[in-house]
Amino acid sequence: MEGIEFQIRTLRRPSFTPFVDHRYPLSIEQRIQQSDQFNRSKRDLATTLANIEDSFSTSRAGSHTGGPKCEQCTAKKEKTWQAYHDFYLGNESGRWDAGLTTYRKEISSMFAGPDKPNLEVIHSRFEKELRDHLRKNLCTFQERTDPPAAIEHKKAIQAQFDEGVPTKTILQNILIAEQDLSALYSEEEIIFLDSLEKSQTAQERTKIYTRYYCSSSYNDTPQQKNIKAKYERLFENGVPHDEVISLWRQEVVELQRQEISRLKHRLAELRLAQSAHLKDKAKKAEKDHQMQELPQKKSVQCNLRDCGTELDLEDEDGVLQCALCDWLTNKVQPDDDRRGRTYYCSARHAEEDFDDHDHYEHVCTMHGECIHDGGPIPVDTSFSGICRDCLQAGSISYFCSQECWNANMEHHREEFHDERNENHAQELELFQPEPDLEISPSSPMEA
Repeated sequence: MEGIEFQIRTLRRPSFTPFVDHRYPLSIEQRIQQSDQFNRSKRDLATTLANIEDSFSTSRAGSHTGGPKCEQCTAKKEKTWQAYHDFYLGNESGRWDAGLTTYRKEISSMFAGPDKPNLEVIHSRFEKELRDHLRKNLCTFQERTDPPAAIEHKKAIQAQFDEGVPTKTILQNILIAEQDLSALYSEEEIIFLDSLEKSQTAQERTKIYTRYYCSSSYNDTPQQKNIKAKYERLFENGVPHDEVISLWRQEVVELQRQEISRLKHRLAELRLAQSAHLKDKAKKAEKDHQMQELPQKKSVQCNLRDCGTELDLEDEDGVLQCALCDWLTNKVQPDDDRRGRTYYCSARHAEEDFDDHDHYEHVCTMHGECIHDGGPIPVDTSFSGICRDCLQAGSISYFCSQECWNANMEHHREEFHDERNENHAQELELFQPEPDLEISPSSPMEA
């Protein structure tokens, strides 16, 4: 029975995904469980056989006739047979053959038959199955996750199995080949696997797991620190290695899913903003193009009704025009001489037209809500102005005074800013005529 002495466990790269029903390669937890259980079964068998030998070597065992019907020999044989039955067909948790139903039925039939075979025949079948189990565990590789050096190493092991090299020799060759592990593992992995190989108790392995997986690093984020502390507690509470790693992986996958979802949402917002920006840009370009296509007027008529005097806009001496209208027009259409501006042939006509012009053209945005509605409107336009937020959005909202703005700011925002959600400006952009214009002191006209 010498073949039983070789170990199931061997130093291999850890597989962090728990496997079910003996999918190969086995995980760390499965290898440790199977190794521990296999060694316990060997010790129990050796102890039982020694006790049987001792019990039948004393006088209390009865007379020994040595014949075919010797009761002592028959009893000793039955006890020995039962000891090997328990070794090969035990139901302990973590056995290497727990999921090999066909193999266990075959072994069970060998013990249950009327003509029990020689134990060497049973052991030969046992060694064959164990060899195949080790081959699958040691040689199965995962192309997407295993490094090239590890894959080549496993292929070399597979070749030894195919060539019929004895199992014990293959395991010894693996240990020799893995003396230099630098091509297969990082330094941390070497320490981790070597520590596991030498460990004997669950308490020792808990310390190894927490040190390898949960040790803090100087560049850990608060989230990473919390996750490591969480799973360190699971290890310390005795939760199996594979279960902890599986839960950890699920949490990481979920966090990645949430982050990807957040980034996708942010990307969608940016795309919408970019689309709106491009549409506004295209709209402005189209408007500019249309303005360039229209012929520019070279002359206009005096704005006073019944005057009709033609004014040459290219006159070097200049023409009179409303400074406030000019300022408002420059805010949205600085290059358009045809719209928004008001011209006069003389200061007298400008004075005569001022009341009507001011009433119809300089209308406060608030209309009936204007604090001056029904009362005197300020003649001094130097404190009138426009909403900075509306101007930023490409429109004009004119207020007759800063006081009117202060009184109606919130109402204006609710009515005009609700879709844009832009409420930054606290002050109006005040009326400020061009610095190179000469302003008439009697009215908001420029000459």
